[in-house]
Amino acid sequence: MKKFLFCLGVTKGGTTWLHSALVRNPGIGRVPRKEIHYYLRQYGGVDRLGDAARLAAFAQHCKRASFVPPEQEKGRALRTDPADYGSPWDEQMAANWAAGGVSMQRYNAFLRSMDWYKGFLRGPVDDRWYRGLFDGVAAHKWAIDFSTTSFQANEAGFRHMAGIAEDARAIIILRDPIERLWSHMKFHADVTRDILRMKVWSTATLRDFASHHQLVDASFYGDAVENMQRHFGPERSLVLNFEDIARRPQPLFDDVQDFLGLDPVDLPRRGETDARIINASARIPMPRGLMAHVAGEFERDLERVAKAGVGFVEPWIENAQRHQREKPAPEFWGMVPLAKRAINYVADDRKRRQALQDAP
Repeated sequence: MKKFLFCLGVTKGGTTWLHSALVRNPGIGRVPRKEIHYYLRQYGGVDRLGDAARLAAFAQHCKRASFVPPEQEKGRALRTDPADYGSPWDEQMAANWAAGGVSMQRYNAFLRSMDWYKGFLRGPVDDRWYRGLFDGVAAHKWAIDFSTTSFQANEAGFRHMAGIAEDARAIIILRDPIERLWSHMKFHADVTRDILRMKVWSTATLRDFASHHQLVDASFYGDAVENMQRHFGPERSLVLNFEDIARRPQPLFDDVQDFLGLDPVDLPRRGETDARIINASARIPMPRGLMAHVAGEFERDLERVAKAGVGFVEPWIENAQRHQREKPAPEFWGMVPLAKRAINYVADDRKRRQALQDAP
C-alpha cells in the first residue's frame, strides 16, 4: 500500500464525525467498515475479530442496509388493496429501480460491499488478512482505518502501523478524559440496556460498571500520544481537540485535509452549523464526585500529554484537579424509586447474561 491513514481514537471523541466528513473527499478510499479493531486484537490483548464476532458484524451490516432513502421507507409489511395496484407508490418504486435510480445505486453499492465482506469473513485473521481488506483502494487514494481501539495497542503495534505503507500517517482526537468517560459510560449503558437503571445507581455501582466494562482505560492518552509521535514522527502525526468540532468545524476539517495533502472539500451545511452530533449519548448529568477516585490519575496522564507538546489539555488538567476535591452527594437508602441503588453490578450482569443463554 502506498498511503494509509489511522485515526487512533478515542471512543466518544468525534471519530464518527470526522470519518463521515472525510469520506466525502474523492481522495479517500473507503471500505465498508469504519472500525476493524485489528490492532486491538494483535497488540492490545482483546479479540473482537473471532469467527462469531465477524459474522455478527456482517449480520449487522445487512440489517442496516436500505435500498431507499429514509423518508421513503415504507416498513416491512403493508396492508394493500388489489384495486390500488398502479398507485403513485408503485410508480415511485419503478423509478427508484430504473437504471440510475436511487434504489439501483444503493443495490449496486450493497453488492460491492458483499465482495469486501467475503474477505472480511474468511480467516485466518493475520497481517495478510488485514492488508487484503484494502486491496480495492486505488494507489493514489488514502486507505483509512478509524478503529477507536487502535490507540490501546502497545509500542510494537504502533511500530507496525507506521510501517504498513510507504506513507502511513496517524491522527488522534483527544477529549477531556472525565467528560469522555462519562459519555462512554452512558453510551455503553445504552448498548447493555442499562441506561434507565443507570439513573438510580449509586456512585459505587456506576464505578463498578465502568471498571467491569473496561471503559476507564480509554481515557488515558499518554502512552498513545508518545508512541504515535515516536514512530510516526511530527510530520506524519496530528493531534486534534474534540472541542474544535463544535467551535470551528470547517477549519478543523481543513487542517485534516491539508495534513493529508487533499484538495479541500467543504462540510455539508446543516442548518446554521456545519458541525453535527453523531452517536450522541443520553442527556444524564454526571453525579457529583463520581470521578474523584480517578481524577488524580487523569491529571498525571494529561501532564504527560502536555509535555509531549499538546497544549490544549491544560484546562482539562484544571478540571481533573476540581474533580479530585469533589465528594459524592449523600445517597439516601430505602426511598424507592428515588433512592440510589447500591447493587453488585458484576454479579447482576452475569445473572442477566446467564438468563439470556438459558432462554429457549
